[in-house]
Amino acid sequence: MATDLADLDRICALLADPVDHQPLAVAPPAVVALLQDQQARRVLRNTEGALVADAFDAALLRQGGDVAYLVRDGVADLLVGAGVRVIA
Repeated sequence: MATDLADLDRICALLADPVDHQPLAVAPPAVVALLQDQQARRVLRNTEGALVADAFDAALLRQGGDVAYLVRDGVADLLVGAGVRVIA
């Protein structure tokens, strides 16, 4: 099931990064594509160092742009340690 980005935009106003409470926004398609490529190559790890094995269809980006929280089937994983570093 694909994630409805319009719904994510609406709920982002209510969400914050679980670590530093910065605002979150829907990640641009280029960032999602970058992260999906890293996941497919099995090099994407969360901030706790665990390999991200499951596919995702969107991401929420921390205001600073350095950490993203992955969205699977419309559900964002906003647990501490679940974020992934955004590194080009």
